[in-house]
Amino acid sequence: MVAAIAWVLAPRFYSSPVLPLLAVLPFDEERAAVGDDLAARLTEEIRSGLARVPGLGVIGRASSEALKKSGHAIALARSNQIGAVLEGRLRRQGDKVRLSLELSNTASGRMLWTESLESPVADPFALQIDVVERVPAALGIPLTETQRLRLVTRPTSSLEAYRAYLEGRHAHWVRADFKTAVEQLRMAVELDPGFAPAWAELANAYGGFAEAPNESAKEFLQLAKAAGQKSLELAPNLAEVQVASASIKESEYDWPGAEAAYRRALEIDPNHIRAHHWYGFFLQRLARSAEARPHRERALELDPFSPGNIAHLGNQLLSEGRLAEALEKYRESDKQVPHWSVPFSIGEVSRALGRDAEALDAYEEHYRLLGEPRATLDELRAAHATGGWPAYWRTRLKQIERPTSPYVQWHFRGHLHALAGNADEVFACMARSIEDHEFGAMNLRADDAYKPYRSDPRFKELLRRMNLEP
Repeated sequence: MVAAIAWVLAPRFYSSPVLPLLAVLPFDEERAAVGDDLAARLTEEIRSGLARVPGLGVIGRASSEALKKSGHAIALARSNQIGAVLEGRLRRQGDKVRLSLELSNTASGRMLWTESLESPVADPFALQIDVVERVPAALGIPLTETQRLRLVTRPTSSLEAYRAYLEGRHAHWVRADFKTAVEQLRMAVELDPGFAPAWAELANAYGGFAEAPNESAKEFLQLAKAAGQKSLELAPNLAEVQVASASIKESEYDWPGAEAAYRRALEIDPNHIRAHHWYGFFLQRLARSAEARPHRERALELDPFSPGNIAHLGNQLLSEGRLAEALEKYRESDKQVPHWSVPFSIGEVSRALGRDAEALDAYEEHYRLLGEPRATLDELRAAHATGGWPAYWRTRLKQIERPTSPYVQWHFRGHLHALAGNADEVFACMARSIEDHEFGAMNLRADDAYKPYRSDPRFKELLRRMNLEP
């Protein structure tokens, strides 16, 4: 175990029975080399390790980064009902790395605990083990010996595999670099074929490829399925394994199997942010909006500044017919981290509210983020100026058929045809989307763009193809 010097300044966290929330802020590193992200990877793994502590809720990465950037983390955390903040600084000394930690109570501003840990640079997991053991004690959270052993057991005996796993996770969830994520995670499972969390993360990375605009969604989903099945065989009692399995079952239109996996994940870890986030989306896809709300709210409580969680609350409000509130959430999400999907949602809601100028600006931003040139954007504005929205959508449909246009998945083509009023093309595109198992196909029942077509027998047939009751 690592060397440590500690001063425990307060024995308890809160006497309140409410689940305590902890934010692990991104660690600083003294004199870090350019491109070296050891501090970021170690922060993420310590955050993930602490998230498995029974009786502790750990705030997600996006919100922890927002707290750090604010410059007044303690006050902002307190205003968001986050009870404690963990900060750290890394310093390398030869082949050793020292991590100095401070844990603060946000209610009083007092330091609860401080500690300095040291381990070999080559073995970052040693630091994670010590932090995950010590922080619960400093927060006054008792652990049984079985719980403690579960938290500190290494998921792999191969340090090389573990380093590749850290890099793969970081590439996927922080940089959205699916290519590097897949490369590193494949290396991890090649070095240790019994490394279940790496198989689960590999399934998620392949799923990320499948969800992004490309022509190979079906192939990537098959790769995700194989990786997810391997992780399930190795460690069915890990929440991240069940979440990966649930996502794959959704893409196969196995709705009962997916729901069972999401529920199992939340039984294992009631505070698993991704489980709440994705399960909420799952329930919305099945038009079970009222059931989705508590999961989306819990995901937002655990990661209150996450652009994805904020946008998904916008989806929830939209499903409830609260358009103005939904628009506010979409705009809040878009201000934090621009993503090509959110401006389109802003455009859709603005158009429904009769705010055409705002809708045009939002759609333009959506297409710009997808890489469309200025001439394409100007052509769309000109079409709207002369023929309104019908002309706008007809023009867009012509544009996506051009050889120079970025690839547009079948479900998005179906959505555009729905807006343009082209019924036959709607059903042809969505049939192809369902056949290819595109992620967007699963939104067919919940997407209001298809409302005019729901009485058509062909719509009911599409639902049956996805194992959904008409």
